[in-house]
Amino acid sequence: MKCKKCESENLMVVEAGQHKKLLCVDCNAFVKFLSFSEYRNFKQIQTANKALHHNTNMDDFAISCPDCGRVIQIRVQVSINLEVER
Repeated sequence: MKCKKCESENLMVVEAGQHKKLLCVDCNAFVKFLSFSEYRNFKQIQTANKALHHNTNMDDFAISCPDCGRVIQIRVQVSINLEVER
């Protein structure tokens, strides 16, 4: 699937009550509501992509405001520094 507005394939799922919304990560546009089977397939593809890119230490999170529906995307990078004391 692609975003109709910007043609990006970088999409995310946001829960809106009982429904699952598919949104574009790049332009924040609404793409569509997902059926249960579409949601399951999307999650399986995301899991497979994460397994392929397992060595990355970046995570994307999306938070939806329950009042206005605005979506905030957060990208977190984890850095671990291990030092051995002698």
